[in-house]
Amino acid sequence: MSTRTLTEYFVCPSSPAYTHQVSVTSGCVLVSVEGASGAPISGCTISDGGLVTVPSGEAGAALWVTYTAPGPTYSGSKAQAGRGSTLSIGATPTEIGEMTSVPFNRPEWDFVDVTNFDSTSDQEMLPTIRKAATFSVKGNRVATDAGQLLVEAAYASGALNSFTILLPKTATQTTTGDKYLFNAYVKGASFDVAVTKQVEYTINLQTSGPITYTAGS
Repeated sequence: MSTRTLTEYFVCPSSPAYTHQVSVTSGCVLVSVEGASGAPISGCTISDGGLVTVPSGEAGAALWVTYTAPGPTYSGSKAQAGRGSTLSIGATPTEIGEMTSVPFNRPEWDFVDVTNFDSTSDQEMLPTIRKAATFSVKGNRVATDAGQLLVEAAYASGALNSFTILLPKTATQTTTGDKYLFNAYVKGASFDVAVTKQVEYTINLQTSGPITYTAGS
């Protein structure tokens, strides 16, 4: 198992017990305890559970403890495959069939510069509002697909529609995967025709308003 070295600042209690509990609670080994000047403090100990004890002469002192502890245990990647995800349109969601790529660009915060005469040498920024995102999804064009027909109708009307992105269940989810619900305009609906491949469908979406996230279960 790998180990890591950690350093934590603490102020020793002014009365007994002269102890400090570090953030790691097992497998701790003391390296050093130092005072504000960097001078080592002798007579200090640390328990396996991370309780540091210092001499009474350090009461109220600002100290730094350095110790080693077991590193995180890695049991394999928890990455999630995109296979099984769905993109749907409508308040009663109708899946848009045969989508192959959904680069879901969520809205980014807009910032204004609020640097002033008291800001010293560092720029200060203030978040104001999240700007509506646009993104393009791709798939295979299927002329009879119910979801794609609804997309075409939304494109023709210019009306705002609700959309749902549903991710596949993770290993710990048994009922449904994570879900993102948002409103968007179908800004464009195009397709690419080539002799050597399928007719590819591209849907350009302009979001409007918030994106609501619901964790799967």
